Amino acid sequence: MMKATSLIVLALCSVSFPGDAPAALSGFWDSSKALHAILGNNDVANALKQQPIETITKSGSGYTLTSHSCTVNVSVSRQAPNRPGQDRITIRMTREKCR
Repeated sequence: MMKATSLIVLALCSVSFPGDAPAALSGFWDSSKALHAILGNNDVANALKQQPIETITKSGSGYTLTSHSCTVNVSVSRQAPNRPGQDRITIRMTREKCR
């Protein structure tokens, strides 16, 4: 009797969850993915005049990076994938200022 009940519960669970759920990242991994996209971008490196990064600060829609003499604001947007998996991250520099 117990085995039959277990099989029924298992069958109901498989019907209740027919497809894969989109993968959600924890806050750490989500921000890590965004920072990797920013730090791997040549335009950001050039905007900072290839100087070492001194600070990275979270801003409203992205991050602010500063080097010795430059500041760059980078907006981060996420697009849901067409299939199960992680969001696709795109970045755009919104402001660049060097002294």
